[in-house]
Amino acid sequence: MRCPKCQSVGQSVSSVTVRHMVLEGLRVVSDEEYSLCLNEGCDVVYYSGLDTLYRKDQVRVPVWFKNDASPRYICYCNKVTVEQLEDAVRNKGARTLRDLVKVTAVMKNGDCERQNPTGKCCSTAIMKIVHDILQSG
Repeated sequence: MRCPKCQSVGQSVSSVTVRHMVLEGLRVVSDEEYSLCLNEGCDVVYYSGLDTLYRKDQVRVPVWFKNDASPRYICYCNKVTVEQLEDAVRNKGARTLRDLVKVTAVMKNGDCERQNPTGKCCSTAIMKIVHDILQSG
């Protein structure tokens, strides 16, 4: 499904995730199918086929890949930021998920469906960042 604002193809996300992410006063989240807008420059976070959408200022956490997100959590369950992850790789020798768990506590306690705006485990995004850091030198 495409974002109604920017027309980018979104990623499917559970209504459970959307229900936990949307601010209290706006929680009229139904059990319909939702998508997450992956465009970093778009202020839409979630949208559905029924013309429902929630913007960055309507969710309870900053979405790490959106422009101007602060803080930029990569692991929402343990409040680990992208910057902490980068520091662990660049300055503390972390290279694997096991190393990162020891150095940053990333992924120690998981409730990803309710805590992460994507509704998914952060391990894939973490390893992409690690790969990109190591490739850039």
